[in-house]
Amino acid sequence: MKIPELKIAIANHSKEDLAYLLVELYKQVPKAKKEDNDIDAMILAGKPAAGEAKVAKTQQMKAFAVIQAEVDDFVNHATKQHYLGKDRAIAKKDRPKWRFTCRALLKDLFENFQKEKENRVECISALNQLYRILSVGGNYHYFSTENSFASVGYEHGVLCTDIIKLYFLVFSLKLAAEKAVELLLIDADTPEAYFGSRRRHLIEIIKNDDPKLEALVAAAKNKIVIVNQKIDDYIATEKRRKNYSQGTTRLSYAMTKENANLIDLIFNVMFLLEEEEDAIVYYHENNKQYSHDKEIQLYLLVKYLIDCKAPNLAVREIEEAVKNGISPRDSLVKLHKDIVNGVNDLYF
Repeated sequence: MKIPELKIAIANHSKEDLAYLLVELYKQVPKAKKEDNDIDAMILAGKPAAGEAKVAKTQQMKAFAVIQAEVDDFVNHATKQHYLGKDRAIAKKDRPKWRFTCRALLKDLFENFQKEKENRVECISALNQLYRILSVGGNYHYFSTENSFASVGYEHGVLCTDIIKLYFLVFSLKLAAEKAVELLLIDADTPEAYFGSRRRHLIEIIKNDDPKLEALVAAAKNKIVIVNQKIDDYIATEKRRKNYSQGTTRLSYAMTKENANLIDLIFNVMFLLEEEEDAIVYYHENNKQYSHDKEIQLYLLVKYLIDCKAPNLAVREIEEAVKNGISPRDSLVKLHKDIVNGVNDLYF
């Protein structure tokens, strides 16, 4: 029902009917929406005079110093696990309110960024604080929830991308891209936190901006040099200690995962920039994940190529691998056959 239709529909209702409808509608509004849109204040104030609503909203915006103090307080409580009841620093009835506190802080910071130019760098820093605490805090580590992002009304990839947008408004292209890569690499133990989701959200907003895409690739390539050197140094140290095996410790796993995420980002962005052949060469030269098993590396490459809608290149890479003595798994053999036979609905 559109607004004019709504006005006609309620025109003949009595005050009692309207009061009843208002109460029933109020019950249907989620608590977060009531807070975000100041529904309670709106009901208490009644219909505002012309110009009043805008003035009231302006007056409600907090000074940045106040917001920063609240962010620091929130982060302090979270890292000390006070929202989980440790030390009983927060009353039991108030512990679940962390999500409303965090949501309000995110809203205040984004609003302050838009309206107060002098604090933009500090706003970004505070947003980074909250993003990191949400990334770590899920699965009952800091907060009583499995998914801390969902608890504050955000999808992980959306909040990540919203913050990265601000980087490109404030910092140089090179610095913004470097900061974007660092934020993308922050992992989180939540159902939706896999790297590909964050990468897709980011690429969606800059896919038509070649300078940003190129800066992102350059930043990721610089980062992967550092990551790969750490991996090589770690393996060399383990070999000297005679502890090296094909298995991985927590440290080496974390590093190879970071390598894999950077490869994922670089490969997909290079395809967007129509640098397909260079992307494949870069994959072969820099991928450290499963470096002891060329067949697994082939599988991962083919998966990237299918995701990038390049089935003919996938066929070529499978055939080249066979020539080099690699035996593809059955699913790759079937995929190769389906592509060659012109099957459009590829299952992989």
